[in-house]
Amino acid sequence: MSSHNAVPAGQLPADNSDHLWNIKAAAAYLGVAVATVYQWVSQGKRSADPIPTIHLSSRCLRFPVERLKAWANRRGNDQSGDNTGKGGAL
Repeated sequence: MSSHNAVPAGQLPADNSDHLWNIKAAAAYLGVAVATVYQWVSQGKRSADPIPTIHLSSRCLRFPVERLKAWANRRGNDQSGDNTGKGGAL
């Protein structure tokens, strides 16, 4: 199983800084629902600071770990070590 497979509930994804996370891992790190991440991706097209994504295909998104963490920090939401689900205020 690779590092970008689904993350079990209540666990943060592995800190693989040279890897990509799937949307479930990104949502787990940010402490929000997958639907919220999809919403941020959609809104990012009109944002000055969009959530960092890599579109592998029209239906496949990945999130570069270090860029996602930096984005969360810029937005005032450092979720490292915190998986409370209260990170929705980004």
